[in-house]
Amino acid sequence: KFSDGLDVYGLVPSSLRPNPKPQCTVDSNGTVCLQRMSTDEGDSGSFSAAIRTQSDGANSQLVVMTVASALWPHDVTADPRKEASGSVAAALSAGSNKLLVSHRAWWESFWPQSFLSLQSTRVEGFYWIEMYKIGSSSRENGPMKDEIGPWYVDTEWPGYWYDLNSELTYWPIAASNRLSLGANLGKQLQLNSQNGHLNDNTHSWLKVADNQTMGIGASSNQMHTGGSPSMLTWIVQQVWTMCDFQYNASCHITYVLPVLRGAVKSFEYMLSHNLNGTNTSRLHFPAAGLPNCGGGGWDNGFQVGAAQWGLTTYTSMCKDIAEHRPPFSQPEPIGDLCDFAARAEWLLERLAPLQVDPVTGINAAWKVRFTEPCRHFDHLLNCIGEGFGNIQRESQVCLNTADQFYKVTWQGKAECTFSYPPVVQMSAANGRGDAAWGNITELLDNILLFMPNTMDNEGDPVSSARQIVNIDPCATAATADSIQYLMIQSEGQRIKVFPTPPVAWDDGAVFHRLRASRGFVVSARLLKQHGGVGWVHIENEAGAQPVLVTAQFSKPISKLKIESKSGHEVRLVAFPPAANTVQVLGLEQGDAVLISDPELPPDSFEIQPLQGEASEQNYWGYHPESSRSQAFRECCAEF
Repeated sequence: KFSDGLDVYGLVPSSLRPNPKPQCTVDSNGTVCLQRMSTDEGDSGSFSAAIRTQSDGANSQLVVMTVASALWPHDVTADPRKEASGSVAAALSAGSNKLLVSHRAWWESFWPQSFLSLQSTRVEGFYWIEMYKIGSSSRENGPMKDEIGPWYVDTEWPGYWYDLNSELTYWPIAASNRLSLGANLGKQLQLNSQNGHLNDNTHSWLKVADNQTMGIGASSNQMHTGGSPSMLTWIVQQVWTMCDFQYNASCHITYVLPVLRGAVKSFEYMLSHNLNGTNTSRLHFPAAGLPNCGGGGWDNGFQVGAAQWGLTTYTSMCKDIAEHRPPFSQPEPIGDLCDFAARAEWLLERLAPLQVDPVTGINAAWKVRFTEPCRHFDHLLNCIGEGFGNIQRESQVCLNTADQFYKVTWQGKAECTFSYPPVVQMSAANGRGDAAWGNITELLDNILLFMPNTMDNEGDPVSSARQIVNIDPCATAATADSIQYLMIQSEGQRIKVFPTPPVAWDDGAVFHRLRASRGFVVSARLLKQHGGVGWVHIENEAGAQPVLVTAQFSKPISKLKIESKSGHEVRLVAFPPAANTVQVLGLEQGDAVLISDPELPPDSFEIQPLQGEASEQNYWGYHPESSRSQAFRECCAEF
């Protein structure tokens, strides 16, 4: 952050050293510059920019440019100029035609990875624009997505922020079946994992200020009392989710286990038996505010939730590896990565529970209800699938928590774009599809929160001096994920298909190849005119068995038709503990099954866009026909 050394908003500590001037060379191979980066702790690596032009015909020139970096602390001494120059030379050697062919081939493989369609043209258009932005801002072998993406504007947020933003940026990746574009997050954490292990040291945690955890700024800090403790656990949870949706042992061991070990070891130095001056049998976190909210105290709801998830996941993973349980069925070399498992289990057994109020849900902290308006929602992570999920999602506690957050934050006029998605997900998980859909449309209705080009606007573009536009990947990505959440939800080997369709979906909905946990790939069609979900198609990529499918089928379970791609016997068995749920038995790895209403006409199985609303055509954008653009101009002519 603030790599140019300019303290525009008064947020940079006075001890921060400005970067040295860049070193540039110009010769027949073009221009190559090296920029060393400084922090208050010394050299923090470098990046290089290279640019070269050549004639591309009688009336045109081809301009090729790139940026390469040496991520701190992966290799502080590396000189990335060779990589940058080599990339430019390779591009020029390939030529513009070959580059164009490869570029188009990438997008032609990107779009069919998944598909969905709604009758709301406005909402569906927003979703597809968001998928385009994900494709435009991330590559498997590139750096992790930052706060702005390639749409740079003058902003106080040029960097990675682990106190919510980076996590939300990756929310839609797994379910949209675009896992390759999330791989860079795990790789970046893994490359910098040695720095995260600073959290292992045995000094008093108050003396450990690891201001460069994972090499990116204090807001990622696991230990920093003035920042947002335990954020490292949350960002690791995002990587864990993507590994779980692959159900891949190598992914977990390479990218999750090393960093998660460092994260959970730090809890030992935060926890004590002291609770507000009283010695107890439980382990407690010292008084701290909820991240970016205040209003916390002892055992705040986010930190306890992060510890519960981190300690539980780490100990469970180590047991599964030791006992060769899926997905760790084959022996895996892990070195000393599970050396803290016994101690972690000891901590978990003694960890103080989440504080819950019978009326308002999860507390901000011990004896402190959530009553202060706050756009951040960290304590809600205990109830949502994209978070820690420590409390049963389908529960009155989670409904009360969502209602209290909505009431307090919206009445206090503190809501912003990323305040909506967790409320949408908590409503959708608890049978309130109309409320969830209402939150999505309410958000998209707000002209000041989403720009006509769908970019997030944080701050009032008319009256505020802080005209911060384009804080894009975070809130808009989370909103796209919420749209997916109304279509498919999954946890373990249970998949919910169209769990709570809103009344507004009177013409139904369709999705193709959305991904669920444990490596299942799912397609389905909601046909309200036929009375519910007409068919569900499930592919078992990773071999997990059995799978539970919950859907309001258009026919009773006993009358559903089941067809296996391989021809092997696959059976449906009613699962009485859960309504509208069947257990699919015998679905082997690599096989697929179609569960359907046998009376559906053939065209019901076609994957194609639904007929949208004509009045919402061309809704997004700045072009003259855009109704959003017209409304924005009327509202915000000054801006």
